[in-house]
Amino acid sequence: MHNRLFEKTLGVFALAEVHQRFGFQRSYGDRFESVLTLESLTEFELAEVLQIRDDFDRYLVGDRISEGMVKVLSLFPLLRLADFYRYPIELKLEESIAPIEVKDEDVVVTGRLDALAVASAGNKAEAALFWVLLVEAKNSEISAMAGLPQLLTYAFEQLQRQGRMWGLVTNGLDYLRLAEKVQGRVISECVS
Repeated sequence: MHNRLFEKTLGVFALAEVHQRFGFQRSYGDRFESVLTLESLTEFELAEVLQIRDDFDRYLVGDRISEGMVKVLSLFPLLRLADFYRYPIELKLEESIAPIEVKDEDVVVTGRLDALAVASAGNKAEAALFWVLLVEAKNSEISAMAGLPQLLTYAFEQLQRQGRMWGLVTNGLDYLRLAEKVQGRVISECVS
């Protein structure tokens, strides 16, 4: 009997399948506040967030918003506001990110991240970069939860190298924030 590999495009794994294949476990007791201290928004930041919301809503009234427009209207302005455009963080977009290939038993999963924020520290070798934030965007008609299996699959191999990272899945209406970390042989995810 021969071992046959087959390719699977990301987005077709169910969340339970990702958990089983890659050892992820949802952590219900963890809270973001235990690993990240957030300051209150300034008046300027609050005004910017409200403007981002209003801009998005204006487009949403007309029709569904494509994945690309979700990035332009909500994701990119929020990343700028959160200082993800400033050194030492470097933002990479789908076109400039090497394809992801994850092998598990008889399945090879391929795909691309929508956006990736890395701590560059002068190192340009992509494999050596510290991944700070992985981002997966969906169009406004698709649940943000539908992007969670993709994001976790993308994170799997990098988590073996660095142990912790953050994730964000959005459709412009809903935002799933993830804290992913390796604890022994278990990869836990905290979703809010």
